[in-house]
Amino acid sequence: MIKQYMPSFAVSLVSDGFNIWNAVSRLWPSDVVPADGGDSMRAMLTKRLNAMQLTLIRPDSGEGVETLPQLLTILNGALPEHFEDDLKPLAPLFPVGDPYEAKYNDVIQRIRAKLGMEAPANPFRRFKGQQMRVLQGDGVALDTVGDMLASLLANGFCANTVHFGSGGGLLQKLNRDSLACAFKCCAMYVGGKMYPVGKDPIAGGKKSYGGNPPVLREGNVLRNRGEYTAVGEIIKSLPMSYDEFLNGVPGDALVKVFENGQMLVEQSFKEIQARAKVTKPALETTMREAVDNLALKMDFLQKMSSDEAIAVRLSEAACGSKWKHTHGSFLEELKKTFPKYADTFDKIGVTSGMSSVDILNLIKSKYVCDKSAKKKVFRALEDGEPEAAIKAMGDKICITL
Repeated sequence: MIKQYMPSFAVSLVSDGFNIWNAVSRLWPSDVVPADGGDSMRAMLTKRLNAMQLTLIRPDSGEGVETLPQLLTILNGALPEHFEDDLKPLAPLFPVGDPYEAKYNDVIQRIRAKLGMEAPANPFRRFKGQQMRVLQGDGVALDTVGDMLASLLANGFCANTVHFGSGGGLLQKLNRDSLACAFKCCAMYVGGKMYPVGKDPIAGGKKSYGGNPPVLREGNVLRNRGEYTAVGEIIKSLPMSYDEFLNGVPGDALVKVFENGQMLVEQSFKEIQARAKVTKPALETTMREAVDNLALKMDFLQKMSSDEAIAVRLSEAACGSKWKHTHGSFLEELKKTFPKYADTFDKIGVTSGMSSVDILNLIKSKYVCDKSAKKKVFRALEDGEPEAAIKAMGDKICITL
């Protein structure tokens, strides 16, 4: 434990070595002064805040969709001095009359209702100067960050309260499948004719595209030349003819950079960075997708920070660091720190006379999904079926222990 001071640069402390809920509700906000002098943890954090120094709380385990809003809800109650008091009004995201203007406003109002706020209050709580953040590294991948951010917003926290780390998922799940990228022979041009090359295994799956199509831009979308249905499903592909392959196709976004062992185009890293920059049209499309995702999954995501869910997490905190050892609990201490949940502890049957093991057994058996249910919940969420995710939870309060 750090006793005298924290250095002037950014500090990240892994806090789930034993019990993350005990760490964020009792240790991080501790006013206990070391016996041999120095500052309490809370006092050190206040000094760092005043000095504009970054402090990162790293849970590093659990499912981010669930644990991030729960951690932030507890931190908001345990260290309120680190959160902004007067949030700036929200700026409009969509033009007046845009169909998404009303949808966005409805989403915001549902978040306000969750927090007991009235319009035009800004419901997205954030840390002062972003000098404290939660660092999430576990489970971070291209297909998971969207729902983690949606869960933060749905439960009334700004996206910048979390610092996403480059966990194993980002290193191991970036491949030709996740990026939809592959290099394969797709056509032969011989004797003035084009011959498509592809595969269609008898066992199914892994069917490849036969033919070498030009890639054309339609608005903000790049796609192979062809005929499509109204929902974007291809009816018929139109690959390049022999003459088109030799002479090019007007508007083709593909540029030949390598041929017969020779580099035809040299590109600097700065040029590649410039092409990868987020454009305004792309950002607008992403904002619409984010609003759609929030509107669809709001009811499920807001269950993550219900009073009962937070009371379950604080009950885990009451077990202390040695949470699998039989000893008394810190429940009475937590009731004083978080008076809002005092009655909810009674509602879920957690009392001061229970030992740490009694509390843990009660939570595990009665309020947390088993492994099978957990898989069903997150599979349904990934498939965009939040009602099925709620059904999979059944009468449980939390998804993970």
